[in-house]
Parts: sequence; structure tokens; C-alpha cells
Amino acid sequence: MKPDPERIRALLADVFPAPNEDSGPSSADVLSMLRHEQHRRSRWRTGSALVMLSLLVATSLFLHQREPAKETPTAQAPAKPQPIVIHTVNDDELLALLHDTPAALVKMPDGSSTLFLIAP
Repeated sequence: MKPDPERIRALLADVFPAPNEDSGPSSADVLSMLRHEQHRRSRWRTGSALVMLSLLVATSLFLHQREPAKETPTAQAPAKPQPIVIHTVNDDELLALLHDTPAALVKMPDGSSTLFLIAP
């Protein structure tokens, strides 16, 4: 069975618009719309960058003006530590200092003395 050419033409006429009908924008119109959109986006990016740059400059100027004048630290002489005072005590005074602690003072044959503390 051969397809009917009239039915095929009718189907194609339903699917595709006729050459004289307005089927949308022309290719020149589409290119013009694309260029317009590209220029709009480019202006938006440039404007955003300029706004961010101006905010950065304004913030840095504002913070620079708010900083107090830094004083140079003056070198202070370190405080002199309290001198350590050492008192010499004899054997009796040493044992008197340790009166509550069990302790023994042992005299060695060479004449030196050794203090023993007994830990409870």
C-alpha cells in the first residue's frame, strides 16, 4: 500500500508552519537579543566589581582613621630584685629551727657535720 501524498502534505502542513507565517523571531533578532543580554551581564559584573572596590576603599579609610595613635613603648628599667639575705646559724640555732621535726646532727671524724631529717 502506497502512502497517500495528500495525507502526507496535510500532516506536514500541520507540523511545520507555512513559509509566509510568522514563526518567531528571525536569526538577526535572536542575535540582537543575545548581544543585548551579554552587554547587560557585562555591565552588571563591572558595576558589581566597582561597588565592591569602593566599599573596600571606604572601609579601609574608615578603619585607618579610627586607629588611635600608637605610642612608642618606652623602655623601662627592670625592677631590681630583692637581695637574698643569708644568715649563718650555728648547730644549736639550726636544731631550734627544726624543733617539731625529728632531726639529728651527726659530726664526722674529719670535723664536718651532716644533718639528717627523719620523715614520718
